[in-house]
Amino acid sequence: MKKVDFIIVGQGIAGTVLAFEILKRNKTIHLIDKIQENSASRIALGIYNPLVLKWFTKSWKAEIQLNALQRFFNDFEKKFSVKINHNKNIHKFLDSNYSINNWFEKQASPNRKDFMKKDLKYLDGVEKPFGVILNSGWVNLKLMLDTFRSFLKQKKYLQESRFFYDKIKIKNDYIEYEEVMSKHLIFCEGSSVLNNPYFKNLGFKMTKGEIIHFKSKDLKINEITHSGTLIIPISNDIYYAGSTFDWDTNNLFCSKDSEIEIIEKIKKIKNFKYKLIDHKVSIRPSIIDRRAIIGRHSKYRNLYLVNGLGSRGMLLSPYLVNQLCSFILSNEKINSEIDVNRFYK
Repeated sequence: MKKVDFIIVGQGIAGTVLAFEILKRNKTIHLIDKIQENSASRIALGIYNPLVLKWFTKSWKAEIQLNALQRFFNDFEKKFSVKINHNKNIHKFLDSNYSINNWFEKQASPNRKDFMKKDLKYLDGVEKPFGVILNSGWVNLKLMLDTFRSFLKQKKYLQESRFFYDKIKIKNDYIEYEEVMSKHLIFCEGSSVLNNPYFKNLGFKMTKGEIIHFKSKDLKINEITHSGTLIIPISNDIYYAGSTFDWDTNNLFCSKDSEIEIIEKIKKIKNFKYKLIDHKVSIRPSIIDRRAIIGRHSKYRNLYLVNGLGSRGMLLSPYLVNQLCSFILSNEKINSEIDVNRFYK
């Protein structure tokens, strides 16, 4: 029987960051994941952003999360000699005098000065200005996930198969799963948590999101922009854009209406023609109180989860993972706002 410190279920954003951080702490892992090309992590745009763009308010614990994120980028890029982090700040389209005045009013606040550039910026061919969001950027998630998966395979840390909950054998001090014995088992399974008999009855409220991948020779935008939807220039007139937000998760088909919705929001900036390359849809794991959820099962003391990252998965993951690792390995308290215990009361 193989013995490890941690079994991790899922290799999306959270599972990848968790496994990487556990290995940094010189612990052993066995990761179980059957790749799903339409998972939320694999279709996510990979944006990190310290502001809530609708209101220009600072997101929860933005400074702490950015520090943890930057440490992760530095360590990951050094370890694997790849460039996954692109510090191309988001440019928020300000299409009215009201939005311009609102930008200046919020920017003047001391707790936002590190995140909102004072001077507005104009892009070629666009009449109206943009506000620049500092300390924001884009992560090449496909490169990050694929790089780490190759490493897991090389080290024989990865079991490429579905996870079966009925194969878990819970003992007092360890877990058995098939031929693996582990001190701890952590679920990082995104929306699949709804099938998890140990954690499914928490405050989950899933949302559906769609993104498009398109080519346009006349859009000519070279910055990450936001005009009600995010636009990421990749290369050679190729863009990613999205995503939509829908509470109806019963229909998992890409809709023409969503494509039109995204394109029309981009056309607020300028008119353009385009050719659709790809269109994807997935389910985001969200929580009713809009906070992520991490921690230990109320009854089984060696079962844990990381979930509910919503649309801020990249920014949140290193902070959440560090909280959970410190809890498991050093018995440090988890922030009560993200602790699973808030649903056991």
